[in-house]
Amino acid sequence: MNRLQITGVIVFAFIILLFSGCDPDTKEFTETPISGKLYYQNTLLGYADYIPLPNTDVYLTDKQDFTTYLYNVKTDSTGYFKFTHSTKGTLYLVAEHTAANVRYAGTLNATDLKGKFVLLPDSNQGLIVTVLDENEQPLNNATVCLFTNSTAALTGNCDGAITPSGTTNSLGSYFFPNLPANTTYYANVLKVAGQYNYVATGSKLIPANTTQPERLTLFATRKYGPKLKIEVKDDQQQIVNGLNVCLFVNTNTAANGNCAPTNGLGIAEFTMLGATDYYVHINETIGNWIYTFEGWVTFAPNSLTDITRQITVTRTAVTTSRLLVILTDAASTPMNNMRVCVFTSATFANSGTCTNSVASNYTNNLGRIEFTNLPTPQKYYVAVHDTIDQVIYTGLNSKLISNSSDSILVIVN
Repeated sequence: MNRLQITGVIVFAFIILLFSGCDPDTKEFTETPISGKLYYQNTLLGYADYIPLPNTDVYLTDKQDFTTYLYNVKTDSTGYFKFTHSTKGTLYLVAEHTAANVRYAGTLNATDLKGKFVLLPDSNQGLIVTVLDENEQPLNNATVCLFTNSTAALTGNCDGAITPSGTTNSLGSYFFPNLPANTTYYANVLKVAGQYNYVATGSKLIPANTTQPERLTLFATRKYGPKLKIEVKDDQQQIVNGLNVCLFVNTNTAANGNCAPTNGLGIAEFTMLGATDYYVHINETIGNWIYTFEGWVTFAPNSLTDITRQITVTRTAVTTSRLLVILTDAASTPMNNMRVCVFTSATFANSGTCTNSVASNYTNNLGRIEFTNLPTPQKYYVAVHDTIDQVIYTGLNSKLISNSSDSILVIVN
């Protein structure tokens, strides 16, 4: 072999050695597995619990700058992960996770893994808002909005907030991360709970060169929630005032409803309401018109602003009828000089008095009395409850009146 051939062999051998030394696959493997469970712990907001992280990437690297990694696996549904093999030498586990605006990160020397790899908050600038109720207990599920304008924070809603609103956790806290420093922030808190609202406002300066999140604690005041206003107009779009509007939680309008009259602007106002749907019932005669309405309205406040719902009632001209009441005893003997009361409600008719009756009068010597100008169509209840010579007489009957003239027989006992 001549000198040129020998030189070529040496160069080729050197090239092979050079490339084999740079190949990561030439690292010395070990069959010792690395396994554990991945968690995150929200120490920033006061949580002590370790929360498992399912379906999350875990990386294994031998670089302290963590710019590259050797292997990665995903945790299972319980947060468990396992590297079945690795390389010899100093190895590090790396993972990260983001939840509720908070970034969690962690690195761990693999030799320090004792079955648990915990990620901690990686945010060092921002504002933690904690809300307490009147008993200084955490107020959870409260909406927190952040502003840089103090006036906007007093509007009772999140319009104009600088970041998306957040919801407090079970400890009454929410974290706004990565806020510009050297700025004063104004917080607005609202929670709707049944017929009440919890509200709070406050401010906090994040100073320049801060290295830790600032904290703002607010004490919420409990107030009655916003009003539900029912604005009533007729089919001619005319305001109707003095109309009785009743709300029900279902379509059973025979139950006790929450009723209020319309004012001069045609608005009936309701307070101390829970957030839900309400069934509106109107059936009332004013002057020569009968106004009716049946339907649902939604009351779901998300701020301190009153909610107005507009409804249109049906207006029907009143027609009247004459009703002849014939009063006898069980033997068909006319009962004279007895007070007869006419009602539109069975409940009032059974009350034993003439209170809330639409008409009342006494029978003549033939046991008869005629009532005129009764609006129709309408079901009327005719009741007798009278005492003569220390004897109590009672009687009750009902009839749907739709004709211009009708009669009803009431037998007293």
